[in-house]
Amino acid sequence: MIKIFEHRGMHVFLDSNSFDEIRVIAKYRRRESVGLIDIEQGEFSGLHLQFNLEGKDPLPARQLLEFEDMLSIYSEDIVALWNRLVQQSASMKRVS
Repeated sequence: MIKIFEHRGMHVFLDSNSFDEIRVIAKYRRRESVGLIDIEQGEFSGLHLQFNLEGKDPLPARQLLEFEDMLSIYSEDIVALWNRLVQQSASMKRVS
């Protein structure tokens, strides 16, 4: 996972093993929530949150609102970052 954001004790990570959605994980203390950014052909197509992760308490209300705001503001930037990472990964595989 790659840390992409840190604000007031909340840490946000990028994690994607899929080509149709990007998992953005927010952690605050021992709590965690996930935003899923849907993509089609490398472009942003939607956003939704997962509040209840198995074995994890969701983010407190204040941090959850900040996480939602961050995702809605930066979702296209996150998709662009993800696209660059995918391209870099593909380039590295071709070299080996």
